[in-house]
Amino acid sequence: MNKTLLFATAVTVGLAMTAPAKADRILLQMLGEAAFVGDLNAANAEAGTNVTEADVFGATGLAIDPTGFDCFRMPLLDPATKLHLGSGIDCLHLIGGGVAAVSFFIFHDGSLANAGLTSLGAFTIDVGDNPVVPGDPASPSPLLMTGSIPNLTSDSIVAATGRFDGYVGTGRVSGAIFPGPLANDPDFPNFWFNCLWEINLQPNPGFANAAAQGNNRN
Repeated sequence: MNKTLLFATAVTVGLAMTAPAKADRILLQMLGEAAFVGDLNAANAEAGTNVTEADVFGATGLAIDPTGFDCFRMPLLDPATKLHLGSGIDCLHLIGGGVAAVSFFIFHDGSLANAGLTSLGAFTIDVGDNPVVPGDPASPSPLLMTGSIPNLTSDSIVAATGRFDGYVGTGRVSGAIFPGPLANDPDFPNFWFNCLWEINLQPNPGFANAAAQGNNRN
C-alpha cells in the first residue's frame, strides 16, 4: 500500500494521526462543485487558522485585504482512491494573467494553508476539455487551466494546525476549473474545480514549540 493510500485510509476511518515524518509528501485533489464561503476571514473561521494580509504579502508580494478574496469550498479527496479526506477551500483574488490564491486543506485533525500566485489559461475547445468531474453528467466542461510551480527555496505554507503544527513547505498545483460566477452561465452558476496538489512538508527548526507560537508560519 503506498503512502498516499495509507494517509487516506487513516484519515477516513478517523484514526488519531501523529505528526508528519521529517519530510512528507502529500498528494491531494480538490474536486467537484464549490460553494461560496465568503472572504478570507470566513475561510479562516472554517479552517481554524489566522492567515492575514501580511502572510499573503509574504507569499505573493501583493498587499491584498482579506475582504478582497472570494473563497469557495469543495470536497478534498485522495487522488488515487477518491476517498474523501476533508474539505478544500480556495480563496481567489484576480490579478493580471492569473490569481493570488490562499488554498486551505482541512482535515479532522489539522489544517494547512498555502498561498501563492497561480497562472490561468484558456482551454482549447475540444482539446482535452472533458467534464471537470469525469463521469458526472451534471459537470460542465472546464474553461480554464490553472497551475503553479513553487520556488523550492521558500515557504508557501502560511498556516499549519493540529498534526501539521510546526511544519513548513511548498504547494504545487495543476488543474482545470469552470468559473461559474465569471462565465455568466445560468445553468452552471457555481465554480467547479479539478485541481491536483502536491504538498511537501518539513519541520521548521525555528518552531521548536510551534503550538505555543500560533499557527501562522510567516
